[in-house]
Amino acid sequence: MIDLSIIIPIYNEEGNINLLFDRVKKVAQEISPSHEMILLMMEVVITLFYLLNN
Repeated sequence: MIDLSIIIPIYNEEGNINLLFDRVKKVAQEISPSHEMILLMMEVVITLFYLLNN
């Protein structure tokens, strides 16, 4: 069972994803050993929203 879910929207941050992931993972492990991290690529969300609405 997952005790902690972290959802992070990302837009034009390709160069920072590794650093972000490492830092959030370290803190998440301190809070709860059972966690998940979802990186939401906003470019994909925006494109999907546009395609579904047109």
